[in-house]
Amino acid sequence: MKETMSARIAGHGNRTISPDEPPPSVLVTGASSGIGHATAIALAHRGWRVFGGVRRAVDEAALTAEGIVPVHLDVTDAASIAHAKDIVLTALGDRPLSALVNNAGIT
Repeated sequence: MKETMSARIAGHGNRTISPDEPPPSVLVTGASSGIGHATAIALAHRGWRVFGGVRRAVDEAALTAEGIVPVHLDVTDAASIAHAKDIVLTALGDRPLSALVNNAGIT
């Protein structure tokens, strides 16, 4: 039996998500390490469909192992941002992105 989950979704407040609904989705930038990595894993374990932004291909396997969809994303590069947007929107189809955790740092 699928469990329901309570989530705060932008514009919808707290509500129970039916097991028949697609899970809420989120893009977490800077998901390769630190707070971004921990946030991506926590959301994935709570049933969210998580897209994790990473700059290096070597970081993708760890996210995939946690059920996270890795997306190559350098937040300082407009072309990289546009490409990541296309990947996420294509994966979501007609469903909206529920949230963005803009965690990536610029060094």
